Amino acid sequence: QFEEIARIYWNKGYAIHVHVTGDLGLELAIDTLEKLQFEKPRFNHGFTLEHFGLSTPEQVFRLSKLGANISANAYYLYELSNIYANYSVGYERASSMARIGSCFREGVTTGLHSDFTMAPAQPLMSMWVAVNRINEKEEVMSPEERITPQQGLEAITINAARILGLDHEIGSIRSGKKADFTVLSQDPLAIDPIEIKDINIEATVFEGKIFDIN
Repeated sequence: QFEEIARIYWNKGYAIHVHVTGDLGLELAIDTLEKLQFEKPRFNHGFTLEHFGLSTPEQVFRLSKLGANISANAYYLYELSNIYANYSVGYERASSMARIGSCFREGVTTGLHSDFTMAPAQPLMSMWVAVNRINEKEEVMSPEERITPQQGLEAITINAARILGLDHEIGSIRSGKKADFTVLSQDPLAIDPIEIKDINIEATVFEGKIFDIN
């Protein structure tokens, strides 16, 4: 059923976003994308996996070759990995939730989302989790899947805009784009990464107008 529905949207040129949290569901989505690409090749097709909970390195490799995007929810690693490790899928699988480091290494366009209201709409918190991979019990989970602060900032800005197909309007500060950005109290690329989530928002600029948070 999934393949039949996906084929309709694929053949009409839509960017397909698939909500998936388990690695078996991810395998189905990848197999379907591979089949659709064989039947009707498309470039810059925007096929995106949303949430991206459990996965394998092999699946990430396949996604990179098929030109897929990842919109991951890193916050669930913070909130749920300890529970999953002890009461569900086991430590090895739970610790590798949101396998974002592998995505960047394989060249997959990867963004971060909050899944608000299921998780807080705080981009810097999502960035902090992806960079440090520390859960609520203060355990470091799969440190090899950490990303750099620069990659974390890209994930909540320009990469997220690319996944939405809006990178020509938002996602970076450049002449010709919308003047929408946030003024922070500290540079997230210059401070200790463990402090990223504690950066204060001083103001926002929306369409050229300044809104002072204080």
